[in-house]
Amino acid sequence: QLQLDLDVIDARLSGRDPAPLDAPTASLGNASVRLDWIDVAITHAIGRRDPTTALRLYREAAPWLRDNSSRVCASIHARAAQAHRLTGDEAAALDADAAARDARARFTSHLPAAKGATAPDATP
Repeated sequence: QLQLDLDVIDARLSGRDPAPLDAPTASLGNASVRLDWIDVAITHAIGRRDPTTALRLYREAAPWLRDNSSRVCASIHARAAQAHRLTGDEAAALDADAAARDARARFTSHLPAAKGATAPDATP
């Protein structure tokens, strides 16, 4: 698991294609690692202007995003908003923007130093 975590971080930082990590992160069965990979893969898909792939990944992540307070959830919702905008679906983009705000609020509410503080906007 640690090696996959490092590989996902490397893909995020280097901008390299995260596709080779798809099967290993899926078969690991660790939602946290998979969500990190999905975040990197959605970002990569948006960079390629491939909203179809980005939204397919968003749908895969959806069950894990509900009521989840991890830091990556807001980012995935924000990227999904970008993908919806690429398809011209502004209503779905606004829904994803709202979900990103809610996820960001859930995340920051669990940070001891940030109790009652507002997190900076993570949307690109």
